[in-house]
Amino acid sequence: MVYVTQVTTAQVDETQVAMDLAEETTLPPSEAMMAIRQLRKVLLRRLLGGESVKQGYWGSFSVTISSTGADTKEDVTARNIKNVNLNFQPDEAFKNDLQKATFA
Repeated sequence: MVYVTQVTTAQVDETQVAMDLAEETTLPPSEAMMAIRQLRKVLLRRLLGGESVKQGYWGSFSVTISSTGADTKEDVTARNIKNVNLNFQPDEAFKNDLQKATFA
């Protein structure tokens, strides 16, 4: 049996995203890059502060953790945390936009 798989054709870095953003707005490329970098800082600060962050019609970012178990509640400490992960839940509008993908 053969299945369709998605193949990523390229990876675009933040410099190219900033250039694209500059073309779509009145921002010069340097200011677009600064905005992207500042967004990362603010997003990280909020997430590490225990908040989830809803980005307009994108969706929500939040932190999840993986931990080891303990025998009792009293035995649970921060040392039980093994991994911190980023979770992204796309907004309904974003999910709908993704469904508009075309394939050849």
